[in-house]
Parts: sequence; structure tokens; C-alpha cells
Amino acid sequence: MSGRRNSVGASDLSQRVITNLETSGAIHSSDRILNVHHYNSQQDQRSGMRSNVDQNSQIVRVRSNSGSRYEVHSHDQGEYHSRTVKL
Repeated sequence: MSGRRNSVGASDLSQRVITNLETSGAIHSSDRILNVHHYNSQQDQRSGMRSNVDQNSQIVRVRSNSGSRYEVHSHDQGEYHSRTVKL
């Protein structure tokens, strides 16, 4: 996929995504954000979204207080989509 970018959560886009995911309950404010991976999915690209600056889809890698790791996959810049637990 074109236009991939990684962030530790400091960019404005990453902060917006993290806030939206916290609001929806997909992640918790006490969780540690390990990485935010921004990209435009094939569906995004078919809809005309090709920007390297304002990607529509994300994979957020998180470590919970208990030490477990998981990924949250989101679209529309933080609308919850799915969660995968990594052991």
C-alpha cells in the first residue's frame, strides 16, 4: 500500500486517532501506545484517498497495564474496526 507512515503517537493525526479510540472504548487512557501505523487501505484508495499526509486507516499497537499487547485496526481516523490480542 502506498503512503505508509509510522508514528509514536505525537502527530496531530495520531492524537486525533488515539482520542477517538479512547472515546469509543477501543483503547484505555492508561494503555501505553507503542506505535501508530497510518496508511490508506485499498478501499480508501478506491475512494480517492491517496494522500501521504492525512491517511484514513490505522493500526495502533498497544501495551495494557497487565502487560498484554494488542492491535486496534481503525478506519476513518479512529472509528473502531477490530482488535487483535497478541500474547
